[in-house]
Amino acid sequence: MRNILQKRALRYVFGANMISMLGSGMNSAAVAWYILQATHSEMALGMFAVLQTLPAMLMLPFTGVLIDREDRRRLVMMLDALRAVIILTVSILAFAGKVKVWELYLMNTLVAAGFWMFWPTITALIQELTPEGEFVASNTLLLAGVQGGWMIAGAIVGFVYEHIGLGGVLMIDVSTYVVSFLCYFAVRQGRVVPRADELKHDLVAAETAVERFLREMGQGLAFLRDHPRVIFLGTSWALFLGAMMTGVVVTPPLSDNIFHAGAQGYGWLNGGWGVGAFLSALYAPVAITRLGSRGSIAISMALLTVAMALSPFSPWLALAVLLYGLMGSARGLSGVAMNTSLMEQVPPHFMGRVQNTFYFFGTMLQIVLGVTVGWIASRVSLAAGFGVIAAVYALAFTPDGKRLISGAADRSVKVWSPETGERLYTMSEPLDGINAIAIDPSGKRVAAAGLDKNIRIWELGDRNATLLHTLIAHEDTILQLAWSADGRTLVSASADKSIKVFDADELQEIKAFAGQPDWVLGLRFSPDGKRVAAGRFDGSLTFYDATR
Repeated sequence: MRNILQKRALRYVFGANMISMLGSGMNSAAVAWYILQATHSEMALGMFAVLQTLPAMLMLPFTGVLIDREDRRRLVMMLDALRAVIILTVSILAFAGKVKVWELYLMNTLVAAGFWMFWPTITALIQELTPEGEFVASNTLLLAGVQGGWMIAGAIVGFVYEHIGLGGVLMIDVSTYVVSFLCYFAVRQGRVVPRADELKHDLVAAETAVERFLREMGQGLAFLRDHPRVIFLGTSWALFLGAMMTGVVVTPPLSDNIFHAGAQGYGWLNGGWGVGAFLSALYAPVAITRLGSRGSIAISMALLTVAMALSPFSPWLALAVLLYGLMGSARGLSGVAMNTSLMEQVPPHFMGRVQNTFYFFGTMLQIVLGVTVGWIASRVSLAAGFGVIAAVYALAFTPDGKRLISGAADRSVKVWSPETGERLYTMSEPLDGINAIAIDPSGKRVAAAGLDKNIRIWELGDRNATLLHTLIAHEDTILQLAWSADGRTLVSASADKSIKVFDADELQEIKAFAGQPDWVLGLRFSPDGKRVAAGRFDGSLTFYDATR
């Protein structure tokens, strides 16, 4: 990291991002809190999250070409200036006491348009400025600053909002954009555009602007088609992005409705995430070196899943803050690993187009999640809303990170290579759709279950799998599966409102817990394997004895 910080241009970029994200984080937290207090509706927060994605849906298919064609530094400066003017206008209305919720929605939509172009642009600029072999260090500093600044800003808002109001927070955001603009101005002089060697000047001169634009867009899609490993990485990034951006729907009501802690509780939760994200900078390079990018991503997703699912069941605000810190730290590690992998695999002149393709699908997911989570949190329970987000994080990697297991309504279980994107083989034994997949801690066995009420266990090989056991385990659809840490016990939950514990070696039932008050949507073993936690659709949580 010392080598990275010795580069003047990168110091200015990291400083600009840290300062800018402090303002943006304060803006986002203050606006979300204002909307919740004005409407008392999680659906309104869901709309807030959805409106952040609309500009992306319109812009992302096209702006990747612009990012790869123009000077990235100048693009970022232009985006900072435009967003500062928009926020300044709304801050004046807030100071005058005339701001309305729809005006905040409009500001959010316009500023989000800048954000969705800003992030792939800054990632491409850092790739351009970073020497080969230093991508882990540069991404660690970037994401530590961005995530730490954003979420710590949310913590600050929790404590100052009642004193300076929405207008004061927005004015602080404007000032950070001014400082960011000046930092980027000092990065370098002149216009610099990375271009591929094969891009001939005579060809460019002979094309119309539209023809050139369409050709460059087609080149980006062709690159992805020829690089399935990048597609797999981008799919993980899109899922991760959609889940993370939807957190704004559930965090304010967690503080207000569960802990009754008001704006200060909201600040503590954001602060927990921010501190965790910042601390990830201390260990991310070592973790990625030892575990590899795939292993780091898999572990991070598992931590995000568990912590997100457990947060609404926390009996104390302090424990929820700790869980948010764990999520922030996992987000920091996975973000560094994903960004580094992209920079290593994607040439600089393709980076804008490749990133925007994944951001596009991530924002499509965010639209669905924003509406779904908002509706579930307001009509069912807040815990169920958290559970939906946790489920998106829960992609099942084998513990060694070498295989990805998928199950779907096409009645098959498939084994993939995350490294190459190749489908290794298919287990077509299931007679109906798959709802749950669990991999034992050794990574050698996989259990799958779903609509046909059966549990099946396979032993995984390099090019095929051997079916070890099949059992009609429940009277209705099976919803969840989980292995104990020692691999000896398997637990299942079903729509028949029962939980069953099995000897995993023989797939024989040991005990059952019938009469569940609602569907069990989450199952997790304690580290010692003696208890299993069951989280239900109604928001309740119960621990059961899983010993034999």
